[in-house]
Amino acid sequence: MINAKDIALHADELKLQFDRDGFAFIQSLISRDYAQKIADTVFDVERQLLESPDEAEHIFEKDDQNNIVAVRCLHNLIEQHPTFREMAGDQTIVDLAELALGYEPLYYRAISTLKRPSVGSAFPWHQDFAYWGKGRPDMIGIWIALHDATTENGCLEIIPKSHRWGVLPYEDNNPGNPILSGEQEAGRIPAEVKAGDALLFHALLVHRSSPNQSEKERCAVIFEYTAREFNNGPHHFDRHCGWNPRTDEMVVL
Repeated sequence: MINAKDIALHADELKLQFDRDGFAFIQSLISRDYAQKIADTVFDVERQLLESPDEAEHIFEKDDQNNIVAVRCLHNLIEQHPTFREMAGDQTIVDLAELALGYEPLYYRAISTLKRPSVGSAFPWHQDFAYWGKGRPDMIGIWIALHDATTENGCLEIIPKSHRWGVLPYEDNNPGNPILSGEQEAGRIPAEVKAGDALLFHALLVHRSSPNQSEKERCAVIFEYTAREFNNGPHHFDRHCGWNPRTDEMVVL
């Protein structure tokens, strides 16, 4: 795992690993204290949303009676609080996106995924690009842990090198139900990380997460970037899609 302060020193190694495996771990991309501050901001936004839930905009956890009990996925993140826009345009994060892409990065979308203790549900195997389904799939995400992510509280599981498989066929017209062989699935590994660590991953990397069966929080923010040359078009869940964080201009993708 490369420490964030050493990215420039190990840029070639990091790029090689990303291209080979479809992911790379970055240690201490943000500090633990800052991670907790961001988590508190996410929870503040969650409390506001639970007062007036918008199921067309965000995804919510529900109980057995179909009552909303928590936010599962917070969309259009940089509209929710100025801190998230600052993060999306942070020089270290944008430089990391450019290193992986090999092109000038344009913001595509940002979300926060929440797994509340004993409430946070599983998310099945999927490839992010399968949901987008347009343009060129060489897009990247930077998944930043706001709490320690473990197998007990629902850390990501990833299948190394699965970004080389292209867009997998899936069943029932559902990108969240890709067709995987037992041999393919057997290659999975847990992506356990500490608060402040990050996972840099390719948009075709196959990944999933288990439910949070612990009494500990597990929250993350994910910033995703594309390039003008990839013709991916706007993302329907993010009104800032196409923002150039270096010039503060909007670009038509």
